[in-house]
Amino acid sequence: MKINTINWPELKKKDYLKWRSNLWEETQKILTNSDRIELLQYNGFGFFHKVSNQDDFKRMQQEWQELKRVPQEWIGRGAYPGIWTAIFSPHNTFSIAAPPILIVRFFFKRGYFIFDAKNPYHKELLEMWLKKNETIENSWKNLRNFRGESLEKRMEFHGYPSFKKFFEDNHFGALIGYSDYLAVVIILEDSIQEVEFLTLG
Repeated sequence: MKINTINWPELKKKDYLKWRSNLWEETQKILTNSDRIELLQYNGFGFFHKVSNQDDFKRMQQEWQELKRVPQEWIGRGAYPGIWTAIFSPHNTFSIAAPPILIVRFFFKRGYFIFDAKNPYHKELLEMWLKKNETIENSWKNLRNFRGESLEKRMEFHGYPSFKKFFEDNHFGALIGYSDYLAVVIILEDSIQEVEFLTLG
């Protein structure tokens, strides 16, 4: 599999539509090329998340410095489930933004993979898991965002498996988010080894 070397900020300046299509194509190459894609192997490309305001950015820095791990609340805090990240460049996390642009870069641990709701093998895994775990409790039922919405319900709404233990049992640290761009959506806090905080001027 050949990944093209692209100057993403320059491409976005020159041709916005081409930037969007190339980002989708290159991301799709690495996220859907097999049934078991280990996320660790793409740490070098980078998994970047844009934080919307200084207060949240500072709070996340403080929490990371104190805990040295990703708190579960980061997974459940937003309007969308999980932490949505773009690959290859922090500039791929936004269309237009005014500086300072606040970015968190995530690094995955070994042994964690990505779940694809469109992958037939992953669908089969989920069906088999659900048959064996019909009465299991789900901790995501009590993990709520700023609107009071549970992570369980938001996962269901977006068509993703809604049980945390399914991801844990199958070592799926993230899932593919299909939106206007393809995202790596971090869904298990324990899958993250390291975090870096970046400010783009």
